[in-house]
Amino acid sequence: DSDKIEDLKIAAKSYGISLQNEDLSPLNVCNLILAKTVKRADRVLIEGLVMRSQKLAVYDAKNSQHFGLALDEYTHFTSPIRRYTDLLVHRRIKEILNKQENNCLTEIDAVKLAKHCSETERLAEQATREELFFLKVEYLKSRASEPLQAIVKTVMEDIVILHLSAYFLEGVLPSSGINRKKVNGSKLSEGSIVEVYYEHIDVVSKCIYFTQFFNHTPVAKSFEE
Repeated sequence: DSDKIEDLKIAAKSYGISLQNEDLSPLNVCNLILAKTVKRADRVLIEGLVMRSQKLAVYDAKNSQHFGLALDEYTHFTSPIRRYTDLLVHRRIKEILNKQENNCLTEIDAVKLAKHCSETERLAEQATREELFFLKVEYLKSRASEPLQAIVKTVMEDIVILHLSAYFLEGVLPSSGINRKKVNGSKLSEGSIVEVYYEHIDVVSKCIYFTQFFNHTPVAKSFEE
């Protein structure tokens, strides 16, 4: 998606990553950005930007290229079988090996099944993410007295959005009581490393709240490009 790649370039520039060659392919844009963030403390945030610039993977009845692997033709299956799509591919391979002329699926059936499998896999992924989220929150509750290291993702008027790399979680720190512009003599900005405590979670919005901000590390000292 060319629009998403352009948005990625703009976002990367806000993190101090400039791409000199404007004629780079989408794959090279992503690879170059990732290569420039290897030693950065805020790498996980930039990796997230790259991931969001990609199209969601879906099952398709037609053989098409794989963007990440740069392959013109691609199919995926596991052995032993773990998904229904694996079973379909295994059946087709057996047909070819046995030189059977009749395909077990018509083209129309293949299109319908590909769509159905894509939709059900998204639902399964969403359920897994939600379960893991609450398991992580329960773990944080058990360690509420311990400081947590976080990276500042966004500084807003009323809140600071934080990312906990160790847990792949995001939460907010109300800016009341915090000097947004100067902490320990330096500017609080995206990429700064801070330490906070878990406070509580809003179960309805699934928003995690943190408290007691201290030990601010300026972004310039927390990573190197």
